[in-house]
Amino acid sequence: PGATVRAVASGYVQVIDERALFDLAERHTLAIRVAPRIGEFVLSGAPLATVWPTSIGDDCHDAIRDGVVLGSERTMQNDLELGIRQLSDIALKALSPGINDPTTAELCIDRLGEALVRLAHRARPREVRSGKDGAVHLMLQGPSFERLVGVAFAQIRHYGAGDATVMEYLVATLGRVASLAPPAHHEPLAHQARLVLAGAREQITLEADAERVVAAGDWTRSRVAGSGRG
Repeated sequence: PGATVRAVASGYVQVIDERALFDLAERHTLAIRVAPRIGEFVLSGAPLATVWPTSIGDDCHDAIRDGVVLGSERTMQNDLELGIRQLSDIALKALSPGINDPTTAELCIDRLGEALVRLAHRARPREVRSGKDGAVHLMLQGPSFERLVGVAFAQIRHYGAGDATVMEYLVATLGRVASLAPPAHHEPLAHQARLVLAGAREQITLEADAERVVAAGDWTRSRVAGSGRG
């Protein structure tokens, strides 16, 4: 096992200074694996990073802590998940019984779908960085496309399961995203579509409404490579 660098305060990860951490690791012939992702809440005393070899001094511990910036709140600057979660939260509030505004929920679903199409075509940031000699010096964690699809739609699917119009719109949006996304990203979209249909079968009591959602699901499956028939 490597040496563990622990947080000396609690907070949200706002910035990971990849350049500073990589330069530090290369200069001292280290391998650093950063534990939290951007946006994750870290408790004081929790691991910030693991370092190999284990024989590093306090200066290196301090430099690694400086490279993982914690703050009192999440910020939009580097936190990709935050913007997606905020749109999802707006949709959830619109679906709450006291508001009952499905149009706003559908507008949020539109924008979430737009964001996912863009992300599907964006190269994923490198999670492993090596030096010129081929040695690994820095390892990071970034959100996968599967995780981002879940952040976007899982709670809307759960709390809106009884609303046939919104579920029909959600499952159709998953199909539209899949039709524009590379095949490598189809399965997370297909998985969400299957969960939408499962929830609709349980929560929507009027047969005609449930059939609308199922029909949208059939359309979506036709656009998702290798999605199966679940």
